[in-house]
Amino acid sequence: MESLQDANKTSSIRLVECEPPKKLAKHIVGIEGYLDPDIATGRFVVLYDPLKRDLWGDSTRILAYTEADLDTKMYKQCDYASQIWAHYLKELEKIKAHHATSTITVTSDNYYGDIGALDLGVPSIGSTQEASHGIEIRASWTAASTSVLTDLQVWEKMMLQIAGVKRDIKIALAELV
Repeated sequence: MESLQDANKTSSIRLVECEPPKKLAKHIVGIEGYLDPDIATGRFVVLYDPLKRDLWGDSTRILAYTEADLDTKMYKQCDYASQIWAHYLKELEKIKAHHATSTITVTSDNYYGDIGALDLGVPSIGSTQEASHGIEIRASWTAASTSVLTDLQVWEKMMLQIAGVKRDIKIALAELV
């Protein structure tokens, strides 16, 4: 946790400590990240068990969740989720993380009917709104060490990538006790 408190305080992602899930490990820290709540949000949870759990392969496990809207072009790429996971794995390999797993969900919301048309007694045949698309990434991995700053940076980088932000980032950590 100390490594997170030493992070730079400049980033487009706002990070705040949040209530972590209970009973997953002896020590747990939760962080929420916001790249404007309408663009991308997520959670980064650090689990630490000094006894080094066999299933994790070490003592520190990261749980990361990210969700963002997708534009139609990205949604139509049938292998977009595979491309994102391949890129995520490359970033995790760079920091020597291991035992990585993920579930990626790509969604599409299509709107039908128009409540306004019903009020006028006019039948509504099609949608007046464009479909909206989104992506959710639920990933976990075992950190290479108990200093998880680089793990946090990978998560932030992935949040920016799926949100369509193409630039280098610096880490910000606000209001972390």
